[in-house]
Amino acid sequence: MKNPFTKNDADARVTGILQSQTALQEECRQLEREFAESVEAEQQCSVNIQHELDSLTSYLAHCEQFGKPPLQESERRAQLAALETALAAETARQERLNDEVRRCQAALKQSQRDNAVSLDDLRSLAGQRQAAESEITKIGHIIEEQRSKLSDLKADDLATRCAEQRTQVEDLLADQAAGTENAAALQKAQTELAKLDAQSAALNVSANDIRQTLAGLDRRLKVQQTERERLGAAITDATDLHLGQRIDQAVADYLTAVAHVGQTLAKLEGLNQLVNAVAYGRLRVWFTRNDDVRLPKVFSVGKVVPDASEQGKIIRQAASDQYTALRAELEKALA
Repeated sequence: MKNPFTKNDADARVTGILQSQTALQEECRQLEREFAESVEAEQQCSVNIQHELDSLTSYLAHCEQFGKPPLQESERRAQLAALETALAAETARQERLNDEVRRCQAALKQSQRDNAVSLDDLRSLAGQRQAAESEITKIGHIIEEQRSKLSDLKADDLATRCAEQRTQVEDLLADQAAGTENAAALQKAQTELAKLDAQSAALNVSANDIRQTLAGLDRRLKVQQTERERLGAAITDATDLHLGQRIDQAVADYLTAVAHVGQTLAKLEGLNQLVNAVAYGRLRVWFTRNDDVRLPKVFSVGKVVPDASEQGKIIRQAASDQYTALRAELEKALA
């Protein structure tokens, strides 16, 4: 029988991907915090150096003005040198941290590219969550059935009757000790108590079995509820990862298309300039000005599609290069 608590391959793989990328993200955040602290420390070092340099300059000017020997110059220059050494060390640390941040971010991006989360993975996770949900419902029904059985036993009612019967036997025994014995009544009461005790003992065995069953079911229910919560969180993270990967791919495709459009427009503009130069009035290229190019600016994965004005500049420069190349090609052919 298959263990309902065992992760399937997709769950284990996606969990591994999420754990790996979570660790990389935390490493990146930690490095970014350290880098920000280093930048602040470097700025403070620069402020301290400037302050010390201004103080030394003022001190030397004061000594020169009043003809006093600069007795503290060597000490102040030593302090200044120490600050400059500290600044150099902090700058080196900042550069190292910056390299580490870039390395970590590159590793994270590479991990996202190499470990794609597919729709099949999401379906598998959703199926597991549904299985956990079904198991929770099933266990809930069984718990209700067991509680109903426990209630039907009426063990508490029987225990009350046993207590009442025991009190009656005790009272009759007390009468016997006091000399007001009623042997027949005592015998009957003791027989009834023995009967009730036997019934109570049997019911207690059944009730204890049901209580132990309920305890086991309750633990199993909590396990499945925890599993449902884990799978819900995993599905959310995996969905974000899946969509992020699709966005990255779409942005990459968009950037490629934008570059192709820009190159084609530049070629048309270059041909238009060549036509105007050598075949004006005979031929013409019709299209809108490149300044009218309107392409959305996309911010994603550190890449930005140029806006209209930037795109226009890019196309104009490329068109100029195209014109030069096309004219040289034509002149060479006609020479």
